[in-house]
Amino acid sequence: TDNRRELFEESRDEIANYCLGDDDTPGFDPDEVAEMKQAGYSDSEIARLEHELLYERNTDWIPKLEELLRHDGVFIAVGADHTRGTAGIIRMLAARGYTVQRFGDPGFTSVR
Repeated sequence: TDNRRELFEESRDEIANYCLGDDDTPGFDPDEVAEMKQAGYSDSEIARLEHELLYERNTDWIPKLEELLRHDGVFIAVGADHTRGTAGIIRMLAARGYTVQRFGDPGFTSVR
């Protein structure tokens, strides 16, 4: 990115929302959508990109994450959007029987 301050602020806000339990609104935020539209993307292209970048990636990751979680002492880091919503990896892992616990430290979740 050409604006590190903006990236820092967006990341801080995403982590804060996650820590507060605001897990239900993954995807592009209104500012990102406006920038994409200004750059010439259509609504359908934006929706397709969001689906590919979040939901398809999350679905693809689950078997890979399960393989990693078979080992002790594993640390997995993903972007905040991949943790949120019904198609986020946290709920997907919980649906597969994993116990998911949010810790007090910002952005840290344990999966067992």
